[in-house]
Amino acid sequence: MAKVKWFDADLGVPEVSIGLYGLGFNKAVIEMLGKPPRIKLGVLEDKKTMIVAPAEKREKGTLEFASRERYNNVRVNNKSIVRFISVSTDNDFSRTSKYVGIWDEENQWLEFDLGKPVWIASSSEKEADGEEEREG
Repeated sequence: MAKVKWFDADLGVPEVSIGLYGLGFNKAVIEMLGKPPRIKLGVLEDKKTMIVAPAEKREKGTLEFASRERYNNVRVNNKSIVRFISVSTDNDFSRTSKYVGIWDEENQWLEFDLGKPVWIASSSEKEADGEEEREG
């Protein structure tokens, strides 16, 4: 019998938005990770895939997470993280992009395929947000 993965209408789809200044995680990501105090963030070296895993309070090299929750979202403002992801996956985040995550049961983490954005901000949306296009 085929294994069914049911949609949870209360949570929705786990999504991350990545822009020049940081990352934004939605309610589904927060719940799927179990509202951890901190998270580990990395990339699979052979793919354009970002990994987000729950971490313990005292784990070094991790990012503050649960305490940053506001209105069912967690925002991590950190240009260095965006640069790390950009260089590691050869992605350009000059326009904010949104990606859907998939839970990896075996590894207990979320995987975001950065080669498949579900949304990319248009230049007019950037201007509306107060960001200007820069040449060069």
